[in-house]
Amino acid sequence: MLSYFDEDDRRARVSKQLCTKDPAGAAGLGCDPGSKGFSNPDDQATIQTALMDLLTAEAAYAEATGGPARPFYSDHAGLDGGAKLTFDFFIRPNILTPILATALPRATIEAGFDAFSALGFSGVAIDSFEDSINPTDLRQVHADFDPEYDTDEGIISIKVSHDMNDLTIESMTSWQKVDYAAYTDYDWAVPSVNYITPVPWEMDGRERVALFDSGVDLSAEESNQWSQQFTLLSHSDGNFNWTAGVYYMEFESEGTYSVFSSGLAAYAAAGGLSSIVETVFGVPAAPLPKEQSLYNNYTEYQVTTWALFGETYYDLRDDTRLTLGLRYSDEVKEVNAILYYVDLADNFGDPLSDQENDWQEVTGKIGIDHNAELRFTDDTLLYATAARGYKGGGFNPPATTPGLYPDTFDPEYINSAEVGMKNRMADNRVQLNFAAFYFDYEGLQVSQIIDQSGINENIDAEIFGAEIEILVAPTVSWLVGLNLAWLEAEVGKFTTFDSSNPQQGGPVINIFGNLSSPIGADPVPLNLKRNELVNSPDFSVNFFADFTSRVENGMYMGLHVDYYYQSDYFVRNFNTEADRVAAWDVSNAFISLNSVAGDWYIRAWVKNIQDDDNITGHYTTDAVSALFTNVFVLEPRTYGLTFAKNF
Repeated sequence: MLSYFDEDDRRARVSKQLCTKDPAGAAGLGCDPGSKGFSNPDDQATIQTALMDLLTAEAAYAEATGGPARPFYSDHAGLDGGAKLTFDFFIRPNILTPILATALPRATIEAGFDAFSALGFSGVAIDSFEDSINPTDLRQVHADFDPEYDTDEGIISIKVSHDMNDLTIESMTSWQKVDYAAYTDYDWAVPSVNYITPVPWEMDGRERVALFDSGVDLSAEESNQWSQQFTLLSHSDGNFNWTAGVYYMEFESEGTYSVFSSGLAAYAAAGGLSSIVETVFGVPAAPLPKEQSLYNNYTEYQVTTWALFGETYYDLRDDTRLTLGLRYSDEVKEVNAILYYVDLADNFGDPLSDQENDWQEVTGKIGIDHNAELRFTDDTLLYATAARGYKGGGFNPPATTPGLYPDTFDPEYINSAEVGMKNRMADNRVQLNFAAFYFDYEGLQVSQIIDQSGINENIDAEIFGAEIEILVAPTVSWLVGLNLAWLEAEVGKFTTFDSSNPQQGGPVINIFGNLSSPIGADPVPLNLKRNELVNSPDFSVNFFADFTSRVENGMYMGLHVDYYYQSDYFVRNFNTEADRVAAWDVSNAFISLNSVAGDWYIRAWVKNIQDDDNITGHYTTDAVSALFTNVFVLEPRTYGLTFAKNF
């Protein structure tokens, strides 16, 4: 098999960012983490804007006292015919004070603030998004620039098999290469406040000039993977048969995730906080390095794994079979990562992560199935299985603060049991299947965003569920199917911090978004035992109908419609109302023309017939990035034509 996919368009990784502006204002969070809405964030609570606040204060002071001109913010209304600048800048004691308090006497800080006041500066914060727009349409955004999305993916797969009397040997070789890059507006909002001085900046080899404070989200990755599997299968006429094999895989990737701020570039160009301290308070300080990335995580990742597996099948009777399976897995993972970041105190960090770990595990399963003879069915299969599964551990990105979260996460284990039955009846025109299952997770790997990084944690969880499948063929031309599923999933023993709540259980808001150092309060971990597990809707329904008819020249015409529904669920284990995704549904259809041999077809299709804009998932950023709710929305009604041919 040979497959190649190429995409170069203007879509973004996130459909829309929602925000209910925090009413607390300058001491606020950016967005209210407890609700979703269409207002723009309170720009005063983000790190990038705090940096710009400081720059603005210095620029205003320097301009008013005849100092050198620097880039700074100004309200549009401040320009008088392009010839005169009216200052209406602001300073933020609530931001400056905690930064400078350890180095400067309070009297010195207050004297500096008084100096600004004497020059006529109001000391009232200006929200740079105050007059900006966040459209209420979920499919419309207000962005600084068009997003860019580019991916190339190639897959080669080769399967070879050879029969030798009662044995068959199979070889499966696979290779995959993926190149991916996405370039997106960080806040999906256009500030209503501009720079007076254009700010040049460069990112990913692109030279640009910013007229407003633009946040840029850039992610890129190159990966290669190849695998080889050999399998030996027996097929004797006796009661005993078996399968044995060996598997080997290598994977390597090189990727980066950056958050760029043109405001930070302007801030660095002006000398940063060090310059402000020297200008306003007369305290000499070292200059800030000229850095543009608010956050830049570069990672090299390698995985090497091999496994031995085998399965035996023993016929206890003509109608009863016992199955036993074992697998040994050995997995080696390596990561080399470096994180560059800047905080409000001009600290540029470069945490390193150079780790290697090796995991080995033996897993297996046991199952029994029985062909039963029942009066009301043509054919009935009863089965029961028990199994133990395994998923290797891994590494979290470097943390800006040591100990903010674990460097690694542990393997995931699952003990499962399933019982069910499969029935054919009404002369094989009806198929009725039923299954009930239980999953017991030890160390289930779940993620949340902390300090702009997606990190993994291990939790325990239990899942109960049942599924019913009905297939009906009333005629040779029609096939109708219905699938009903029920889940009951809850978190086991697990305590953690809620990264979307900067208060962390304390009375004082942490405007810096660092869980390790809230201002005036210690973080309080939350006990999530018996909360609903993430991404686990209680009910889901899947329905389809197919019609096939023979047409001229022996070809076949096919009609298909399908419908999917799922109930509401939570995207985080904290189970707040803001974590809930409402129930949603979608319908699709197509008409196709197929060749007699089935080696080609042409298909006209439509997706999302109702053109609904249902939210299918979302996640909340941390306080560093203003606590946006990033939502994923159904694609709009889409029409298309597909031609496929097998060679």
